[in-house]
Amino acid sequence: MHRFIMSIIALIIANAFTACNERNSDTDPFRKQSYDLKNDMADSVKSLETVNNEEYYVHSFIAAAGDSTVILYQPIKLSIKLHSERPGNNQNIFLCVPAAYTTPSNTIDGLFYIEGKEISGIVNNLLTGGCIISEDSIIILSKNQINSALLREIRLEKRSFFQQTLLVMNSRIVPCSLFGKKENVRRALVQFEDKICISETKKPMTIIQFQQSLIKLKAINAIYLDMGTWSEGWYRGENREKIVIGENMINTNRQTNWLTFEK
Repeated sequence: MHRFIMSIIALIIANAFTACNERNSDTDPFRKQSYDLKNDMADSVKSLETVNNEEYYVHSFIAAAGDSTVILYQPIKLSIKLHSERPGNNQNIFLCVPAAYTTPSNTIDGLFYIEGKEISGIVNNLLTGGCIISEDSIIILSKNQINSALLREIRLEKRSFFQQTLLVMNSRIVPCSLFGKKENVRRALVQFEDKICISETKKPMTIIQFQQSLIKLKAINAIYLDMGTWSEGWYRGENREKIVIGENMINTNRQTNWLTFEK
């Protein structure tokens, strides 16, 4: 894991130097953003033991972000995985949500790798970001950080990866024109200073309203997850029951890929 992270950092630095010889370190979008779920969440596990006595679980809670309300799903000591086949009702899976978009022809939209294996090698240049996934950490990247050298490292180190719409980078909103002013229930994979969460709005809102809510919640990086009529997901409650999340799920049967938190 350490060698892979160092390789990614080297690639990011090289890209940044090529694009601009001088860059302010406080605003540099190329600096590494990586959080280790199993280590960085140690304090959260201690404080949430009274919520659930299990060692592995998803803690769901509501957070106020100005005038908006957002539901956060925080995995506790769970691994992150991508799937190109619908996960079954596996008791080891504690949360499951769609990840990348699905095309009109029912294929995964953009680059998609599972543990180094290329599932989709077609780049979607309209997507502004991507996410590298290892067993217990993620790195959210901007579009200009994704290149052949990075993909080669992903294959060699057997990491997972998907393209998506970047919402927040280094605590700043990334312009997004994909959704216009349309209101919808929104969901994202979010890196905070001390944890990683799935964030979902309680009511429909524009994409800029969602981004502003994430900033108010002190998000560092955030990448979108497929929603709209593709929004069906689920997590396990305190009694290990399966709780469905999302709205307007008429295209669930066409969904092509999923992100899970599992032990």
